[in-house]
Amino acid sequence: MPSVLARATSIAAIVLLAACGGGGQGADSTMPPDGEDGRSEGDGPGGGENLAGRCQDNFGPDRIDAGQDCAPAYHEYCEGTFGNGGFSYDEVPACDGVVVETVAIEDADTYAGFLKYVVLRPADTDPRAVVTSLHFRELLRDPNKAAHTYGTQMRLHELVKGRNAMVILPGAPGGNWQQFSPTGLLDSIEESGLGDLPLLDLLGGVDSPLFGLLEGIGLPVGLLDALFGNAGTLGDVADALDNLAPLVGSIDDYLQYARTARDHALARFGGAELPQFASGLSNGATYAMRLACQYPDEVDAFMTVGGAVSALEAEACKDNPPVGSVQVHGINDPLSPYIGIITYPIRGGVPPINEDYADGEVDGIPEGVTTAVLREQPGLFLDVFGPNNGCSDEVEASVIPAGAAGRGEIAGDVVIERFADCTAPEGHKSYMVTVTRGGHNWPGYDAPSGRNVNALGLVSYDFDATLYGFDLMWRAAGLE
Repeated sequence: MPSVLARATSIAAIVLLAACGGGGQGADSTMPPDGEDGRSEGDGPGGGENLAGRCQDNFGPDRIDAGQDCAPAYHEYCEGTFGNGGFSYDEVPACDGVVVETVAIEDADTYAGFLKYVVLRPADTDPRAVVTSLHFRELLRDPNKAAHTYGTQMRLHELVKGRNAMVILPGAPGGNWQQFSPTGLLDSIEESGLGDLPLLDLLGGVDSPLFGLLEGIGLPVGLLDALFGNAGTLGDVADALDNLAPLVGSIDDYLQYARTARDHALARFGGAELPQFASGLSNGATYAMRLACQYPDEVDAFMTVGGAVSALEAEACKDNPPVGSVQVHGINDPLSPYIGIITYPIRGGVPPINEDYADGEVDGIPEGVTTAVLREQPGLFLDVFGPNNGCSDEVEASVIPAGAAGRGEIAGDVVIERFADCTAPEGHKSYMVTVTRGGHNWPGYDAPSGRNVNALGLVSYDFDATLYGFDLMWRAAGLE
């Protein structure tokens, strides 16, 4: 069991990125063969420019531009739980055509001394791709329970059935993928250029979700006063966290644990020869990005939802070999800010809303961050992943309007951006999906019907990060 100080440190890491989220669903066997259900030859993922059939079966921004109805359709493949289990599930619900395997190995060759993961795979057919997906922060939860909870809420059994994929869900030791190493933290903040901004302005005040989480976590006596009082800055946070004891296990320990789980699953269940995708939510998204940046030969495409990396990690990722990238992020994310803070900005430049907005008039842009700062800020989409894939400066955008799925419009329009041209030899591309008023959530997660807001912000149901996210990864990998 971690010490009180270690636990406090892990939650203090929420200041860097932290994590929470939600989602799950269920309904029939694998994807119908080509030519059935109104779809023509080549219309599944990988169908290229063929726009026959439904956008819901093979999503792409070109379909939006062609005037198709691209509002997500939920519960078509597996029945939903509608959030009945809250944030705790012992097992992914049964769905006809989906096999669920739970693996637990003691004395494994990992820093933790064990290996735990869950695999979801098609029952009666070979999968077309493998997705290794990493869960959000579930501190002190059993690793496999964390994996089952994540798989249920994010409807990953529907991904198996609706897109004929195998899904590997590594369970993090202690339920948490460690978010930062104290070493180099100050350098990372300096790289961000925002170290002198007042902390309370950045967090949105004492009523913000991040402040509340820190307040209730039991940090050392006097630490909160030092961090939030007397106009403390982001640099003060770095100083405080830099002096806290690190967690057991480094970032690399956790990254190697995730790789070991993936490799063990591929050896046991097959699929090593298939396209390899990585995805994740919140701190799981950060590790998916780290996997793609540090081991680009092991990942054909990745998707992050509400995740980012430090400025130093982003710099190290530049000029890497091509890897398909899909970033899904809400502009009003309170835990992993869209404009970055000590993390690298998500998109870079002015957010895809109204470029003529006045300072301080757009939600999600903290006081003290001016239009000039935004225009000068680099970002992962514009300045790391796009250039790695040889993409041009010209960006094209398609919009799914708020409320298209009939589940409320408060989370705002969904803007899907991509570069007009990318020259990576194998066709790798980069996509940016922005929920213009969204929070720190997985769009389309299986929450109670009618709910589109939680403690971490507004939830969009106009983009399905589960199925549409897979379709974009397929395209980003150059497989269309």
